[in-house]
Amino acid sequence: MPSISSPEAIIVDAITSKLAAVIDNVLLGYSATGIDNGDQFPAILVQLDTLREINRQGSKARYQFSFIISVALKTQAETTLELLQYARQVREVFPLNEKLCPASIKHSLSETEFDIAPGHSQLSFADITLTVEAIL
Repeated sequence: MPSISSPEAIIVDAITSKLAAVIDNVLLGYSATGIDNGDQFPAILVQLDTLREINRQGSKARYQFSFIISVALKTQAETTLELLQYARQVREVFPLNEKLCPASIKHSLSETEFDIAPGHSQLSFADITLTVEAIL
C-alpha cells in the first residue's frame, strides 16, 4: 500500500475523510458485488474510475481524477428518501469553493444517478462522480 504521504494518497484520504462525516462506513476500491453483510450498510463505496494527465511541465503534471461515489443501502420502504438525504449530504461535504487538499486545484460533482432495487433487502444506490483536478 502506498505511503499516506504520496500526493495521490492524500487526495484519496481527503475524499474518504469527508465522506466518513456522512456515513462512517466508507469502503475504498470495492464494488458492491459480494458485499451482503447487513452490518455493512448503509455504506459509501469509493471507486477510482479514471486518471488522466492533462499537461506536464518538468516534474509536475496536472491530473484529472474521476471517482465514483456510491451510497449503498438495503432496499426498504424509505429507500428513496434515504438515498436523497445521503446524496444531499455527500454534495454538502464537497463545497465547490473549497480545495480538497493542497494539491487539488478544483473539483466538480456530476448529477446523481439512482438505482433503486425492486425488492426488499436488495441493494439500492445513489451514484455521484467526483472529478478532481490536481497538480502532482
